[in-house]
Amino acid sequence: MQSLNDPIDTTTPQVRLTFNLFASLAEFEKDIIRERRNAGLEAARSRGRFGGKPKGLSNEAQVITCVAETLYNAKELSFAQIIKNLAISKSTLYSYLRHRNFSIGKNKLSYLLFFFPNNRDLAYLIWFEAQFQALYPLKIVL
Repeated sequence: MQSLNDPIDTTTPQVRLTFNLFASLAEFEKDIIRERRNAGLEAARSRGRFGGKPKGLSNEAQVITCVAETLYNAKELSFAQIIKNLAISKSTLYSYLRHRNFSIGKNKLSYLLFFFPNNRDLAYLIWFEAQFQALYPLKIVL
C-alpha cells in the first residue's frame, strides 16, 4: 500500500512488519475488551441482574392505557380526541394498548404480512385499501 497524501510506504518489509504488529495489538486489545465485557455480564447474571430495558409499561403508562381504553370503550370521544387529551402520539398509544391485548379495528397489513411476508406490492395494496377506503370507494379482490 502506498498513500498518495501521506508519506506512508508499506512496500518495504520493515514497514509491513510494523503495520502487522499494530494490527495484532489492536486485535488483541479488542479480544481483551470482549472477554472483560462477557465476564462482567456473566457476573451480573449470576447476581440476578439482566441488562436491557425492562419489559412492560411504567405505572404512568399503565394509567394512561387504562384511561384511553375506558374512553375508547365509552365511544364518546374519537381516537384522535383521546390522543389529543392524553398528550401522547398515536404510535405510543397503540404500543400501550398492545400490552393490554386491546385492538382497535383489524390491522389488515399485519394479517397480510403473516401470509405473504415477501410480497410488498400486495401489502401496499391492502394498506392502501385500509387507509383510503373512505376516500376512494374501491375493493381489491385477490
